[in-house]
Amino acid sequence: MEDSSLVNEIWLLLVLLIEGPLLWIASLTLVIGIVVRLVGHTLLFIKAAKNCKFWIIINNLFGMILPYHKIVKKKFYLLILFYIFHIFLFSIPLWLNGHIILIEESFLNLYWSPLPDAWIDIMTLFILISLVIFLARKCIFADLRNKSTYKDYFFVILTGLPFLTGYLLMHGTLNNVIFLGTNMLTFHILSAEVTIIMAAFLFCQVRIKEMCTGCGACICNCPVSALKLKDIGENRNINYRDISCICCGSCVSICPENAAVLKHVVGVKYFLSYFEYKKIKSVDLALCQKCGMFFVSKRQMEKIFNLIHENYLQICPKCREISVAGSFLVINRKG
Repeated sequence: MEDSSLVNEIWLLLVLLIEGPLLWIASLTLVIGIVVRLVGHTLLFIKAAKNCKFWIIINNLFGMILPYHKIVKKKFYLLILFYIFHIFLFSIPLWLNGHIILIEESFLNLYWSPLPDAWIDIMTLFILISLVIFLARKCIFADLRNKSTYKDYFFVILTGLPFLTGYLLMHGTLNNVIFLGTNMLTFHILSAEVTIIMAAFLFCQVRIKEMCTGCGACICNCPVSALKLKDIGENRNINYRDISCICCGSCVSICPENAAVLKHVVGVKYFLSYFEYKKIKSVDLALCQKCGMFFVSKRQMEKIFNLIHENYLQICPKCREISVAGSFLVINRKG
C-alpha cells in the first residue's frame, strides 16, 4: 500500500508539473524561437533593401509566407496537400473551443469565436490520416526508406500525438481504459508541450543528395543567396545559411540531377549556426590537363564527357583561351 501511495504522489507531482510550469516553459520557448527568427529575417530584409529593388524584396517576402511555390511544376498535388495539412495543423489549436476558453481564463483574457466541433473533427482526422500516409510512404518506397532516419519517423509520430490524444479526449474514446482514460488530458498536454518545444527548434533546410555534380545551378537560382559555392583545394563546397532561406524551392525545381531537397530537421544545434554559412555538400574537383589547376567537379566532367567526347573539355577556360589564341596566331602566320 505504501509503495502504491508513493507512486500516486509522484504521479500527482508530475501531473502538476506537466499542467503548470512545463506548459509555460514550452510556450515561452516557442515565443523566443519565433522572435529570434523574426528579428533575424527583419535584419536581412533591411540589409537587402539597401541593395535590391522593391519588387525583389516583395517577391522574397512572398516566398517566405508561401514556401515551396517553386516546386509546383514538379509536385503540384503534394504541394496542395502540404498547404491543406499545415493550415489544419495551425487552425485546430487556435480555433478549438477548449483552447480558447483556457486563453480567456488566463492572464491574457482574450477571446475569439471558435470553429464548430464537427469541423475540428474533420480537420483532425485529415491530419491523422495524412501522417499515417507519410509514414506508410517512408516504409513502402525504397528511395524514401533509404534516406529516412529514425528521427524522421519519430518526428511524424510526435506531430500526430497531440491531435490523436485531443481527439480521444474530446470523444471519451478510452474513458473505460484504466489509467489512460483518467489521465488522457495529462497525456494530451504533455504531447502538446513536446510538440511545441520541437516546433521552436524546427527548421526546413536544403539538403543535397549524393547524385549532386556540383554544377552550381542551385546557387545561381537562389533568390536570397542562401546557397554559396566555394572551391577549397581539390574540393568544391556548397554552403548554406538557414536564416537566409525562404524555402521557395528554387533549388529543388532547377536541379538537373534532382539532388536538392527540402527537409524538416529539429535540433538546438541548428540555432547555434542559424546565422552562419555551413557546408552541406562537397564534391571532388578535376585537374586541368595543361596547367594542373582545379576548375570543375569530377562528376560534372564525367557526365559532360560521356555526351561530348572532346579533349578540350579537360582543360580549364583560361587554357582554352590560350589554345584558341595560339591557333589564331598560327593561322595568321600561314595567311
